[in-house]
Amino acid sequence: MAMSMREQVKQLWKLCFQDTDDFVDLYFRMRYTDEINSAIEMDGRVVAALQRVPYSLTCFGTVIPVAYISGACTHPSYRKHGLMRRLLAEAHREMYRQGICLSTLIPAEEGLKQYYARSGYAVCFRQQEKLLTACSLPVDNSLSTLEIRRIDLLKSLPGNLVHFACEQGYKQPCSIQHSSEDWQVIAADHRLDGGEVLVGEEGGNIHALVFCKYQEGELTVKELLADTEADERRMLKALFRYYEAGALRRILPAGPDEGYALGMARLIRVEEILRLYAVRYPDRYWALEVTGDEAIPENNGFYLLEQGACRKGRDEHIDYEPYTLAGLTESLFRDERPFMNLMLN
Repeated sequence: MAMSMREQVKQLWKLCFQDTDDFVDLYFRMRYTDEINSAIEMDGRVVAALQRVPYSLTCFGTVIPVAYISGACTHPSYRKHGLMRRLLAEAHREMYRQGICLSTLIPAEEGLKQYYARSGYAVCFRQQEKLLTACSLPVDNSLSTLEIRRIDLLKSLPGNLVHFACEQGYKQPCSIQHSSEDWQVIAADHRLDGGEVLVGEEGGNIHALVFCKYQEGELTVKELLADTEADERRMLKALFRYYEAGALRRILPAGPDEGYALGMARLIRVEEILRLYAVRYPDRYWALEVTGDEAIPENNGFYLLEQGACRKGRDEHIDYEPYTLAGLTESLFRDERPFMNLMLN
């Protein structure tokens, strides 16, 4: 009996990555589908694969559809023949056909950044880890105390918590958004990693939600979603009390010259992104030429941003600034502080 596409990709994943069986089973049960999978078959088997996981991104004052490249791998016997480069190009074409504006990924290792750059990717998403102590929090005696409740991760996240998480996510100006289904996957993965989910409440109302991990006396806050800045401070104080910790490490967005590089991005629909950018920054005049997109040649060409509009086409009287796809991606997002977190990486 022929092995299904799912089972072949799962087998290839196990061969190429060092993930635990529990994580692999979770991924292929809750995240993988054949519809988001791109694969190359040779000699009667899958030898390269990746998944185009759908997300959305808040940016330029709106929300755009993006895809996250996950599980990109090639069988060891078929490497160094350009298969992954070809598969990425096919995936980018499919994203373009589906109306996806941006592709994102997290390189598995530092050396892969240059590899993905050849397919148009640029480092855009950065993180920083800040060490906080109880003494470093501002004193505000007017703030009441939040009551902390620990969530049982052996069960699905309650609907009201998922709604709260989604609602708070959309308040972030440039951030990958997680759907209701995503939050269930995140919670399951977080449990496998030994993490905990805590909710901060007052009068039965949710004011904050935290994904954290306490290990060997060290507390790491992977995500803290709060209704207001005051609620954020209240939740941090409550965490110090709950864990009796003297300090905690918190993961936060970072600017271009801060923290460390995490994720990369590639423009899939250049004109659409530039139109959104022009609306967001109506006072910017920008004449540019995009070159080198072999996978999506529709992106190549001359663009003029002026008075909140974007026009494609060349004017002989205008000097256009040349950009590669990666260079344009980096320029567009440099000052936006884009953030991605809890990506099962």
